[in-house]
Amino acid sequence: MPDITMGRSQLRLGLGVLLVVLLMAAGTYVLGVDAGSRIHDQSGHTWHHPDAQLFATTKYGLAKLIQQPDYQTNMPIYDGVLNDSEIIAVLSWIKAQWPKETQARHDQANAQYQKSLKR
Repeated sequence: MPDITMGRSQLRLGLGVLLVVLLMAAGTYVLGVDAGSRIHDQSGHTWHHPDAQLFATTKYGLAKLIQQPDYQTNMPIYDGVLNDSEIIAVLSWIKAQWPKETQARHDQANAQYQKSLKR
């Protein structure tokens, strides 16, 4: 299970990796949105998903997660591009940009997900 935290070094790494990915993309789709757009802010849908799902979607892509290889999406797959620590750091940085209320709702989504695993 990824640990999407808000430690200072984690956030610095996340921002650095995110900036590199944005520069490499140069106007293409990055983390599921146009490089010129706001990235996964509170107005989007990202915070509705638990950390484990965000990590897996970022690393392996949605098509693999839903086991539909023909599923079309603009979100790139970062497996082999970013290591696990870099993916977690980027997700941590993104979460740190959300208002505290949105972070709290995301924490609730994580708790509900963890609870569902114990059934």
